[in-house]
Amino acid sequence: MDEMKEEPSKFKRSLAALLEGHSNECILDAILKRIPEADLCQAMLRVFERQNTVMSPAFPGDAIMCAIGLGSTLVYGVSSANIDVQPFEDFHLDRLIISSAVAKYFLVTDIKVGGESQFQSPGCIPGLSFAENVFAIKLKGDMVRPSQFITVSVTNQAPNGCNFQGVLIGHIDRNWPSGKAAALEEVA
Repeated sequence: MDEMKEEPSKFKRSLAALLEGHSNECILDAILKRIPEADLCQAMLRVFERQNTVMSPAFPGDAIMCAIGLGSTLVYGVSSANIDVQPFEDFHLDRLIISSAVAKYFLVTDIKVGGESQFQSPGCIPGLSFAENVFAIKLKGDMVRPSQFITVSVTNQAPNGCNFQGVLIGHIDRNWPSGKAAALEEVA
């Protein structure tokens, strides 16, 4: 029984050592040469649905998932913009999603709740990291009160202007006496 628990761990360590130093694109290209893309997408979707809290949330109480649209903001070529939105009720921020058609032009420089960054460390993240077809990047997830703004800071890397469009995904829980949103229950 213990041998079975050690095998996946040993396999993961061996695989990590083998893949070290290779980019995700390089790894994906190698996989796609051996597995048809449609089959790989179906397999990834099944794993994603089982393991990802955004696709299969477990909320205590009466928490519901909701979205806040960021609208469409023209960002001139090689320049930055801040997009501010304000929720109508307590909102627990979980994820940013950017259309892959738009994401390739942008860097996400920060996401703030009030003045608190939702990134673990400072730095720009490529917009494609937040595309709809990418495994979810879970944000720090601070509570956003109706009096606070969520600010998404982006930089257009293209020489021409481009409209930035995105959506913030989070959840609310109307049954908590304090009005605070419920925390996500981790799905292992």
